Formats: sequence, C-alpha cells, structure tokens
Amino acid sequence: MPDQQRIENDPDHSDSIILEPMNLCDVSRHRNISRERIIFSSDGAESPTGLPPANPHLFFSAAMGPKKEKDPAEQRRLKTVRTWRRAIMKARCKGDPWEKFHLDAYSTEKARRYRYNALRKTWVIDDCLVKMEPEPFNHGAMRECFRMKKLSNFTHNDDWKKDSNNYVAKRYMEHVDRDVYFTDVQLQMDAKLWGEEFNRHNPPKKVDIFQMAILEFPGRKDSPLFHCEHFIEGEYVKYNSNSGYVKEDKDHLRLTPHAFSHFTFERSGHELIIVDVQGVGDLYTDPQIHTASGEEYGEGNLGAKGMALFFHTHVCNRICKSLGLSRFDLAPSEYNEKTMKVLKDSQERCKTMLRGSEEMCVLPSRTEKYRLLHHRMPRTMSEPFTRPRTISESSSNFNSLTPPESPTRCISSEDVEEFLHSTHNQVTFTVSCSDSDYDSVSASDTERSLVRNRRRRLESESGSVIDDDEKMDFHIQLARKSKPSCIQPPNPDELEVPMKDSVLGLVHLELCRYHELCRFTNPDSPSYDHDAALFHLEYAARCGIQEARFAYARILLGLQHDILPDLEIEHTTENEDKGFSMLLETASSGDVECMVLVAKAFDTGILLGSRPVDWCQAEYWYERSADEGGTDSDPPYQLSARLAEMLCIGGPGLNKDPSRAGELYTEAADAAMAAMKGRLANKWYQLAEEAWAQCEEEEEE
Repeated sequence: MPDQQRIENDPDHSDSIILEPMNLCDVSRHRNISRERIIFSSDGAESPTGLPPANPHLFFSAAMGPKKEKDPAEQRRLKTVRTWRRAIMKARCKGDPWEKFHLDAYSTEKARRYRYNALRKTWVIDDCLVKMEPEPFNHGAMRECFRMKKLSNFTHNDDWKKDSNNYVAKRYMEHVDRDVYFTDVQLQMDAKLWGEEFNRHNPPKKVDIFQMAILEFPGRKDSPLFHCEHFIEGEYVKYNSNSGYVKEDKDHLRLTPHAFSHFTFERSGHELIIVDVQGVGDLYTDPQIHTASGEEYGEGNLGAKGMALFFHTHVCNRICKSLGLSRFDLAPSEYNEKTMKVLKDSQERCKTMLRGSEEMCVLPSRTEKYRLLHHRMPRTMSEPFTRPRTISESSSNFNSLTPPESPTRCISSEDVEEFLHSTHNQVTFTVSCSDSDYDSVSASDTERSLVRNRRRRLESESGSVIDDDEKMDFHIQLARKSKPSCIQPPNPDELEVPMKDSVLGLVHLELCRYHELCRFTNPDSPSYDHDAALFHLEYAARCGIQEARFAYARILLGLQHDILPDLEIEHTTENEDKGFSMLLETASSGDVECMVLVAKAFDTGILLGSRPVDWCQAEYWYERSADEGGTDSDPPYQLSARLAEMLCIGGPGLNKDPSRAGELYTEAADAAMAAMKGRLANKWYQLAEEAWAQCEEEEEE
C-alpha cells in the first residue's frame, strides 16, 4: 500500500506508468520468484535477488510490474550503438584477409597522394607511406591490380597488419596520358557526390562510391601513377553497363543500382546519368557518366546514345516509384506482355522493401525552370557558389598534373612554405596531411572571422571539410534542375516557355536510330520495329529536336526523308494537317528548308491538307527564306523571282503590285548575274521592264 500511495502521489512517475492486464507470463514469473525466496529463506542463505522472504500465497494486482515508456530517439540511439559494437567485434575477430601475403615484409615507399573534392572542384595533395606487391594479383580489360597497404595519416598508426590499411592499386596496362588518371578520379568522385544526393532522399538502401585517389611514386622511374582504393571483401557484381546491359539472373537481381541510375538522370535535369554500376553490395566503384554533350569523362561517355541504351532496358521498379521518378516513354510494342511479365516476376523476387519514408523528387514547374535557366551549372552542377579562396588559386610555381578542364591547380607542402614567405602573413591558412582535412585560406581578417564562426562538418566520404551552406546550395540547385523522364502534357495554367533542343528529345532520336540499325531486333526478325522507331521519332519531334521535327513532318506528308527512309504511312488529310503543323513549327524556329516548303505549300496548295491557299502567307515565307539565304536547290534569286511573279498577277489574299514585282525581278536578276546565271538574269531583267511598263499603264489610266 505505501508503494501504491507513492506512485499515485508522484505525478511524474505516474505519467510514465503503463497499466497492462495480467497474463500467464506474469503468474509464472511471480511463482518462480516466490519459490526462490522461500527456498533461500529456509536455508538461511541470502536470496540472489536481494528480496526479503515472502509469503508464497500472494495475490496479484493490475499495477504489478509497472513499465516505463522509453524515448524513441533514445531507443534508436541505443540500437545504433549496439549495431556498431557488433560490427566492430566482427571486424576484430575476422582478422586480416591479406595476412598470408606478408605485405608488411615489402619495402616501404613514400608516395604522393592526389585527392579530388567534387563539390569545390579542387585537388588536395599530401604524402603517405605504402607497401605494394611487385606483381599484380588480378586484371580487368584495361587495368591491372596490385595489393597494397597504406598507413593512415589521420591516426598515425604504425601497424602494417591492420585490416583497415588494405588497399588496391590499379594502373593501366597500356600507356595512357597522365591526365586520364585524373579524369577517372574526377568521374568517380563526382559520382560519389551523386550517391550522397541519392541517400538524402532516404531510399530503402543507401549507396556509396569508393573513395578514389591517385598515388604518384617519385622514387620510381618516370614517377608512375596508380589509382588507389580501399580493398573490400565480398562478391563483385556488375549490375549494369554503359551500353544497356542489365544483370538479371536470380542471384544478383537488384533494384537499387538501377533506381540510382534513373535518379541521377532526373535529378541532374537530363544533363548526365551514372551507369556501369558495379561493386560489392551497394558499395560501387568504376562507374561511368554519360553527359548530354558527350565530351567529358573519357571515351566511355557515350552521351545521348548511352542514355538511350539505358532506358531501352530499364523498367521502373518500386524504388523508382517511391522516389517519384517518372517512367521513360517507350512504345507499346517495346512493352510487350511477355517481357513485362518476366521483368515483373524478376522484381517481385527482390527482397528490398520500402519503408514508406522515401523523399520524392519534387519537380519545379515549367515557368520556374524558365526563370532559373541562368543558374545552369557546368558538367555535374557541382560548381561551388560561394567558397573561401584556396592556396591552389595563389600558388604559381607548381607543375600541375590536373587535367586541362580542371579550374584549379594542385598544391604541395613546398608551395605552402613558399606561399607563407611570399605573402608576409597577409592571409591565414591551415595545412594538414590527414585523410579528412581540406586546405583552405581566407583573404582578410573579416573572412577569417567568418570562416572561424561558420559551422563546418566533416565529410569522411569525400575526404574534405565542407560548409553546410555550400552543401545546401548544391542540393537547392539540383532541386531546381530536376526534370521528369517523360514528356509531360502542357499545363494551361502555366506560362508558355520557348521550346529548344532537349536532351530527352536527343535520347528519343537515338532510340529511333538504334531501331533503324536493328540494334534491338532479334536475329530471326526480317526487319526492325517500325512502330517503335516512329514512336521515338515523334517524341523527339515533340521535344523540339529540329532534325526529328523535319523528318517526322516529311514522313506524314509523304515526302522523301533521310531518317527511316523505308518507312511509309497512310496518306490522309489528318496526317497532312499534322505534318504541315509540324513543318510550320519547324519553319518558325528558323529552319530555312522548312521555310521554303511552307512558302511553296501556301503558294500551290500542295501539302496544306485542309488549309486553304494563302499567297499572303506565301509572300511572308518567300521573303524570310530569301533573307536567310535560301537552300542549294532553291537559291534566293529563285525565291525572289517567284514572289515577283505572284505580285505581277495577284492571288488569294495577295494584291497585285507590279511596282514591287519589278524591284524583286531586278534584285533576282542582279543575284543571278553574280552567280554566273546569265540566261536567267536576262530573262528577269526583261520581266522587270514588263512590270515597270504595267505600272506606267496603270498610272496613265
């Protein structure tokens, strides 16, 4: 009873009590305690529970055994601590997998390490001690691998046998330029930055990219370069490639790698896509980035062609849907029932489950995108927006190994010393050879105080200290640039935005060409999928690709065309109307050949479909195409002469004007004479005189 009164009188304690009905477990537990207390009390020994002897015939209360509610945050923290403790114990018990190779017996070498910061686009240099096997233990198609141990500059540990010091050094088997090594590191670290952005959306499984650096060995002949990565035990799997390959066997079927590739395409605004995802679990290495221009990241960058190959084999899975990624537009024939059933059954076998807490990619409206076009960022949009000056911007006596496209230069310890004496302490800086510090300086006392007061966070994944503001600016810019992977229907409530060539349209155009080349055709099939090829050509035209617009319009109008030359469709008024509308849009965007076709259509009535002949429109397009220089088959003087002929006689919507016709004939004759077309020039001079004569007759009347 006293305990009950204490509980009732303590409001803080009573609020944390949970009253539960008594069950059989409570009865059993109480009986065991009571029996134990009776046995020890009869022997005269102290009870191990520390409880006084009690009567075994006790009755039970609903308040027996009150339980306190635990804080969810504290529970999560404790769970995390227990998980890390188990992981550490497993790592300690496992030992060094490379112990049998006795790498610690090899001679110690001093190497210079180059690390790349993808967010700031800067290189950091320090020295490290390594031991490397003289012979490679494995090789791929282009590089060979060496076992290596490296002492950590952060912990200053001298134990060469620790598992954490195991690295893999890679070098090209054939001679390549030294810039290729730096380009590879830039590619992988840019991909790592995109992995962090993917994780920010809380997918079911987080991903990471290997931290890669470059090691230079000055003590060896020609100072060779090696790529350096941590050694990770496990089964190495290639989930997809840069040419559309997808790993689909039941033992290695995954959802996260393909969703990550799809995510990078949308989140970057179609400017890039990360493919060739491979590694151990969700720890990836050696990826490839396809960019819209196709000019960066080495020969593996296939540009829009690589993007097209990825989306032809990609089927959105539940992770894509949970992140709000849109499905890429494919033709109905490409989504046949058999293929879809196989893919659906394969995805159902995957064990990755959604938690319901994934953050969707919210896309800005077309109007917002149009207003934010000036915020475009170079290459991977990882250009910093505000950052303090770095020593790399001031040092001028270092022979940089950075690729030409890198905006900054490398620094070394010697540069720092020279910089210190040359500036006479006009700036402050910090230098560190640790694995996780980044060298930076500020240009004035004011900037020094700002840098000192700004909160800084250690990013072990990227090997640098990054300001939160800098990181947030990067995320905001990515959110502004996000675009869906499909063609969205126009929203009448939004402002009309001028349509220009789009990467999405180029991807559809490349898919059309791949179909034409029978890339996706079975060997037994007599021809390619015409419906799918026409589908992608139409979507490329809808995206504003001029080449696709012109080709699709000519197909609808029944004219000769270069793309899909063997494709013919039914000649109907509806197709003519649709084709001429597409032709008119292309002409309005500045295509001279389309201008000539539109002018001739309004002149003769051919290809107009249900539209009437309109010489006033013909006059406008003849003049505009002549001013643009015409075409090889229709030079400007030919167009001017036809317009002069129309003005001499008048027609639908165009009044007769012999005076202007005479001027146009004269201009056409002069241009023809300059083009060495004497016979045409004489003809048009004569017609010009006739036009002037008509003017005199009209004046006399």
